[in-house]
Amino acid sequence: MPNNACTVVLLLTLLFSLFSPPARGQEKKLQRAEACYQNMDFPEALRLYRHLYERDRRRVELLSRMGELAYRLGENKEALRYYKLLVMRKKASANDLLTYAFTLRRLGDFEGSEHWLAEYNKLKADSLGDQLTEQLELVRRLQVDRGLVRMEPLKVNTYRSEFGPVVYGDSLIFCSDGRRSGPRRRSWLNDSHQPFLKLFVAPREADGQLGKPVPFATGLRSKYHDGPLSYAPNSGCMLVTQNYKPRMIRLDFRSFVQMKLVEARHEGGGWKVLDDFVYANPKYSVAHPALNADGTILLFASNKPGGYGFSDLYICYRRDSSWQEPQNLGPAINTEGYELFPYLANDSTLYFASTGHVGLGGLDLFQARLDSTGVHSIRNLGAPFNSSGDDFSLALLDDGRSGYLASDRNRSKRDELFYFEKPGQLMPVRVLVRDEDNGQPLSRAALAVLNAQGDTVAAGTTDASGLLSMDLLTGEDYRIQANKANYREGEQAICARGLADEPAQDIALSLHAQPASANDAEFATALAAEKEAVSSQPAVFVIHYPLSKWLIEDSERETLEEALALVKAHPGSKIRIASYADSRGSRSFNQRLSDKRAELVKNYFISRYIRPERISSKGYGESQLLNRCADGVSCPESEHALNRRTVITVE
Repeated sequence: MPNNACTVVLLLTLLFSLFSPPARGQEKKLQRAEACYQNMDFPEALRLYRHLYERDRRRVELLSRMGELAYRLGENKEALRYYKLLVMRKKASANDLLTYAFTLRRLGDFEGSEHWLAEYNKLKADSLGDQLTEQLELVRRLQVDRGLVRMEPLKVNTYRSEFGPVVYGDSLIFCSDGRRSGPRRRSWLNDSHQPFLKLFVAPREADGQLGKPVPFATGLRSKYHDGPLSYAPNSGCMLVTQNYKPRMIRLDFRSFVQMKLVEARHEGGGWKVLDDFVYANPKYSVAHPALNADGTILLFASNKPGGYGFSDLYICYRRDSSWQEPQNLGPAINTEGYELFPYLANDSTLYFASTGHVGLGGLDLFQARLDSTGVHSIRNLGAPFNSSGDDFSLALLDDGRSGYLASDRNRSKRDELFYFEKPGQLMPVRVLVRDEDNGQPLSRAALAVLNAQGDTVAAGTTDASGLLSMDLLTGEDYRIQANKANYREGEQAICARGLADEPAQDIALSLHAQPASANDAEFATALAAEKEAVSSQPAVFVIHYPLSKWLIEDSERETLEEALALVKAHPGSKIRIASYADSRGSRSFNQRLSDKRAELVKNYFISRYIRPERISSKGYGESQLLNRCADGVSCPESEHALNRRTVITVE
């Protein structure tokens, strides 16, 4: 018997020694995957999670993380597969259903997206699902192609990729990795067997098609990637995207070679490289240049640390022949996704591609107004300029109605060049939406423009200034409809009789505030009762915070002082303090952060001789977000900022 016991112990010891190390190895790999996720090294995190799931397909919790990562990286079909498995196994959380709906929207399945948004609403009784349903309606409108724009692929497209069109006199410059460039058929990038991009130029024909392409400016050619570029015709300046030499190559988190800009000038009948752009850096990419005609304004895309997302847009000015320090264009335009391929139609009209703003698919084309105060009136160009694929790198001809863009909309897994031509004369229209009671601009109001036949011809949402700019065909009658949660719908008729070169026509729309539960019949009565009760209503003050901070900013102290003055004027009043965080960071961290915010505001009042028994305070962490920006949802910084708040109610 003792011998048998010893044998069992030895066998157990042997089994432990055989199976424990792999188990520990899997746990270490899981820890590495989580570390990569927290450090935003999403491609490596996804690779590790995939390996873990392949080893044990019973671990359905990994499907949620893989779905989120695939969605963040734009691998929509892979994300769709993971979410279908989660739903089939009945293990999908509310956030999983939310990202599932986003994935379906990117893939053009709007009916499926609406269904899973409805399922999300059943699990979470908040306003986020309603907001996203409104976004889905906007996407549906953007998807409408009235057939007025002529859009056709160019005959110079090859079996690989062509993109980055630049108008060059009567010709067009573009990038291609599928054409002969010099004596060699093509160059290959390291061990990945991907050919290098090279620059070509071709004459433009009357119908928008191109003649025979030839290599462009051999003096600019490097051994590696060349393009895209930007050209300033009035100054003879050119900036070209290239990658660093092999000894300087560093890979970023998506395993792309870091890119740089090089300056070139036209000398002696040809283009000559002068030097690297002064702010190029081998630690990150500086690419996709966009110069104005005079060569005094430069925009570019970069994954420089400290940005808002994977790739941000930056602006740089030339002063006294020197480029000034580049400035990030800020959260109004830059999101947690990718902002790429800027294009300046003139000094104040910017086009760019983005995955972070509401769109039809992957990269969508957007238009914005650029001035000394920043970026305004961002709008999606809609169909047919955008599709459920990637649409990017736009260039306009001098008439402003025709031009070129790149897209992979034909599902061929390659980028193609397209020529487009818009009809007739277009009149710029700028719509301002305001609250009728206080005159304040209303951001994120949904606008739709309907023609005389009732068809939606344009759509968008207002920016932080309550503005949205759009172009309408002249000589037609239109109705502009405005919608916003907790407001009655507004409408105004206009006739676009202006010309394209006239200043923008300004349209003002005022909306009546309305409780979400009130219907039209009850509204007038409810509004009258509300006005009668104004004096007895509690006063609400809101202050906001930078990311991960709890100290009160100087810009917010005036709000605190107003609240303090009201409290002192009403000795019998009570103060309720509720503090919140956005969804970034862990839930435990956000709870502690909101507790600190609430405690600091409470101490502010106590230090001003307000008795503690008049004050109640509580931190709510990320549990009560004001918008869609929950875990796993890509949001611009401006939307996250709304959730970092303390609400002070004086009763």
